[in-house]
Amino acid sequence: MGLGEACVAHCIKVLSTCDTSLADCLVSVNAMLPMCTALARYAATDAKRLKDLAAVCITVCDDCAKECEKHADKHAECKACGDACDACIKACKDLVDA
Repeated sequence: MGLGEACVAHCIKVLSTCDTSLADCLVSVNAMLPMCTALARYAATDAKRLKDLAAVCITVCDDCAKECEKHADKHAECKACGDACDACIKACKDLVDA
């Protein structure tokens, strides 16, 4: 299971206890996951619009990282997901700027 999927599972577990503190985190990670999947598929095929998609991915991952950061001190899953988003942002910026 990837870090984003672990974050989703954790958010759902917390939400199932009627604690809604991670609701926005779940929304952001659910937006991030398909974006990163698409980016990975584009990168694997060296698709024509890879840089364009990477630029969008930066903003989606930034949204997720910012939301995860709010909970990182309390939830290890949020910290790990946020750190992964930060790493993806760096890689995407390197690609866009290349």
